[in-house]
Order: sequence, then structure tokens, then C-alpha cells
Amino acid sequence: MRQLASTILTMIHDEDKSASFISLRKLFLKIMEQINPYVILLFGVVLGFVIAWFIKPQPKSAPPVKATNYRQQGKKQDNKERILAYLKEHGKATNDDFEELLGVSDATVTNYLNEMEAEGAVKQVGSTGQSVYYEFS
Repeated sequence: MRQLASTILTMIHDEDKSASFISLRKLFLKIMEQINPYVILLFGVVLGFVIAWFIKPQPKSAPPVKATNYRQQGKKQDNKERILAYLKEHGKATNDDFEELLGVSDATVTNYLNEMEAEGAVKQVGSTGQSVYYEFS
């Protein structure tokens, strides 16, 4: 071990910069000769687990249900108010009527109506298909 320490000190104080890579390689090989192969294997296994732990994908939390974009949130509220106004005027309406009124997709209208039904603003009459319509609760 004392010999290894003196070799390291000699290589560190070596002034020949062109041979620094070769010196480092020699230093590495000298160190490897002195270390038990099982210690190297154990170090490699532990290092592998540590790396795997840090690069594993982290579970993603569910996105918040509430809209964070205030412009979208305002437009959504405006559309819900238009749905209520339409229902006041016509008494009842279908999903297709609201799609045409708002100019949005079927899925968007369905989401609006489900939210409004949960809030108690509208009531769905019928369960599925073309016979479903909505009216005030």
C-alpha cells in the first residue's frame, strides 16, 4: 500500500503534460491491482442500483380537475350560461341542439351537461340515445 501511495504521488507531481493520460491509465491499473475483485463487483452492483433508482420514472400525479387557464374557464362559464338561457327559452333541448348553439364538439357539450347536472342546474331525461334531452331541474 505504501508503494501505491508513492506511485500516486509521483504521478501527480509528474510535470510531463503530454503523458498525463498515460499516467492516469497507469495509476488506474495500479489501483485495480491492489483492490480485491469482489470489492469492485460489489461497488459496481451498488452503483448500478443507485443509478437505476435515480433514473426510474416517477409516478405522475393526476392533473388537477380545475381549469387553470382563466380564459378557458371564463369561456366555459359563458357556454354554460348560454345553455341555461337556451333552456329557459325552449324548455328542453338535446345534445345536438347545444352543439349547434355553441359550436363545440359532442364531448365538450356532454362534459358541460354532466357538470351542470351534478350542480343541479339541469336534469337529463332518458338514459341513452336519441331520446335523451335536458331540461331545468
